[in-house]
Amino acid sequence: MNNNKSIEAVPIWIYYTDIDTGKSLASPTILRGIIGDKYDIEVPRFDRYRLLKHTGEMNGIFSDKQQETHLYFRIHNWTEVDEVQLYATICEDLPTYDSPNGNKLKLELPTGTVWRTFLRVSTSDGQFWYKIGINQWILYKPHAFNLNDSSKHLNNSLVNNNDMNSRSIDAHGVIDFANDKSLTYYARPYGKAIGKVKNNTSVTIDGQITDQAGIVWFHIKDLGFINAMYVSLTSPINVNNIKGK
Repeated sequence: MNNNKSIEAVPIWIYYTDIDTGKSLASPTILRGIIGDKYDIEVPRFDRYRLLKHTGEMNGIFSDKQQETHLYFRIHNWTEVDEVQLYATICEDLPTYDSPNGNKLKLELPTGTVWRTFLRVSTSDGQFWYKIGINQWILYKPHAFNLNDSSKHLNNSLVNNNDMNSRSIDAHGVIDFANDKSLTYYARPYGKAIGKVKNNTSVTIDGQITDQAGIVWFHIKDLGFINAMYVSLTSPINVNNIKGK
C-alpha cells in the first residue's frame, strides 16, 4: 500500500468585485490542486477597470483548509470615491448622464429644483461627478449647482408633497429609459431612492404630482415615484379626484 498517495486539496475560490457597486465582474474561479503544491493567482483584465486591492493570499500552498481570495476593482479613471449626504440646488438647466463620462440621458434637471446626492467621484481628468440616482449622474461645473449638507436649505415647496399639485389617476405605460438600464424610483419626489425598475417594464400609474417648477412625477403602483418623462403611456389618463390645489 502506497502511503505517499497524492491527496486532493480543498479548492480555492477567487472572487472579482467592483468595490464601489458590489457588482460581480465575473463568475468565481476555482483553483484545484494537490496538498503541498504551490499556487499563484493571476489578475484578469476587465475592460475599464484596474485592481485596487485584495483580501486573501495571491500565492501559497494548497492545503486541506478552506481558502478564498477576493479581488476588488475600480473603474480605471476614478481616483477617489466618497459617500456623501448632500443636496444639490440646480442653478441652470443641467444634463444628466448614466455614469461619469458616460452617455447623456433624457432627463435634464430644471433650474431651481433640488436633488439629493449620495456619492461623489473624482476622475483622473480633474472632474467631480455626483450621483443622484441608481443610473443618474451630474457633472460639477462652477455656477451649475450649489451643494448643501442639510435638507433645511431646501425650498419646502420642492420636498413637501402637500405643497405640490397632486391627483389620483388611472393609467398604464411602459418604462422608456435606456436600453439594458434600470430606472430609479423614489419614496417621494426629490426624496430617498428606494429601488429600480428595468427598462421596458409595463407599469400601472395611480398618481400624479406636479411640483412648482412644473416637473411632473408619476406614482407607479407598488413601487414609488418616477419622473413622468421616462414613461411612455399606453392608455389615456383617467383622473379620479383632485387632491391638490
